Amino acid sequence: MWKITHHAKGISRFFEETLGVKLKNTQWSYGAMDSANNRVFLKLWESEQVEDADGVKFQVYWKDGWKSNGKTERLEHIDAIRRGAKCFGVLGKFIDPKAKKVKIETFDDEQLLIIGNLEDDDDRYTYARILGRLPISELGVSTLIADFKKIESDKATGPTTKQELFNARVGQGKFGSDVREFWNHCCSVTGASTKAALEASHIKRWADSNDAQRLDPNNGLLLTANLHKLFDAGLISFDDSGQMLVSSKLSQSEQEIFGVIGKKLSKKPSAETANYLSYHRTKFLE
Repeated sequence: MWKITHHAKGISRFFEETLGVKLKNTQWSYGAMDSANNRVFLKLWESEQVEDADGVKFQVYWKDGWKSNGKTERLEHIDAIRRGAKCFGVLGKFIDPKAKKVKIETFDDEQLLIIGNLEDDDDRYTYARILGRLPISELGVSTLIADFKKIESDKATGPTTKQELFNARVGQGKFGSDVREFWNHCCSVTGASTKAALEASHIKRWADSNDAQRLDPNNGLLLTANLHKLFDAGLISFDDSGQMLVSSKLSQSEQEIFGVIGKKLSKKPSAETANYLSYHRTKFLE
């Protein structure tokens, strides 16, 4: 088994400063345990990705021929996952995966891989099945993980639909791209077009929608991050003409800070979108 060198400090700092867990050893640790929250964070490498009919999985353990100081620790992490710990992967890329001393070229510091079941293959490897991707900003949202687990456990839903639902849950995949297209790749309210600042939001919240509604672009608004949060919290909504409604819970000064006074959607909602907005207003009024 290879030894990781070069850029190890960068990924170690990411584990400690962003994920809130400390690697036991910056050279040979392949992950870290967050015992307080029963979570495991594993390093996963692009070269160990395998695609099959059910999606994507990564090799996380080699049962034979793996000589590494980190082997015992990885077994502890796998045991914790099998006992119910939530698991996330930090995806990295090696400069040359076949080198004896591999060097990290880069790693994803913006989103984590959500890991579902562990799968054993012919007593040789253990794989981690990937459910989807989680923005770092959503790491503390426990309902998101519960929704992913629920999708994964639904035996009546095929792997393709499951993947679409995983992506839609975090405003990505086909739902995200369809909502962006629906709103001409601009914020539905402000007209902002900076892609990194825009998020595809479900109008009828995920928990109250069926699978068809969860994937329906008519059930989506493209909003800047602050408007998305206000909308999800029921602090703003829209009437059938697209005029923004603002909750009395927001003071005048806060309304000015967020820039929500006198705003409206950039175009009149379609009949389908208006129907979803009608449902959202019931939550807004509550």
